[in-house]
Amino acid sequence: MFSSNSFGQTYTIDQEGSVSTCSGTLFDSGGETGNYGTNEDYEITIYSSSGESVMAEIAEFWTNPNQGYLYVYDGSSVATGTLLGTYDDLLTEIPVHISSGAVSYTHLTLPTTCNL
Repeated sequence: MFSSNSFGQTYTIDQEGSVSTCSGTLFDSGGETGNYGTNEDYEITIYSSSGESVMAEIAEFWTNPNQGYLYVYDGSSVATGTLLGTYDDLLTEIPVHISSGAVSYTHLTLPTTCNL
């Protein structure tokens, strides 16, 4: 599970595409209380609705080591953005410093059983 806190509305990464918001919380495909699935490959970009820089924080992130990954990019897509970090395993409260007006996330899981 991962969540990226910003308060406001909630979104799941499997919505894909882009979201323009002033605040919100992003969850994995399992939502706030469920588990993500296997063999996932989702990308979502969050834009600031005010056009200002995006402030993001990974409040909680956990996968089985080497079975699920979260990639965080500064920019409007994974193709053109700057990779800020690749995360797996257990992490809490990671500030993500975004200089542009968008942050992009990719969540990949392997086609194996996830024991959450």
